[in-house]
Amino acid sequence: MPDRAPDTRRIPRFPPEAMHRSADDIERLRLLTMKERGEMLIAACQAAVEFLEGRARSGLPPPTPAPWPPSTVELFKRFAPNARRK
Repeated sequence: MPDRAPDTRRIPRFPPEAMHRSADDIERLRLLTMKERGEMLIAACQAAVEFLEGRARSGLPPPTPAPWPPSTVELFKRFAPNARRK
């Protein structure tokens, strides 16, 4: 499949102040305790379950994830055989 330039019409345009808010959000996440991070992860998982249950109740099929990009597949092929569990 030939590489194509991204469709820039689909890339969201964020105002510059949104980028600063994003950096602030990341800093706030870094300051969370492990307990707070765990609670956030549990809440995200619960939201995902509710989303999937809602799709099923609506008669929609389960979502299909996007395939890995070829570059990622090549990276896995190169490095996964050498990986070791500790």
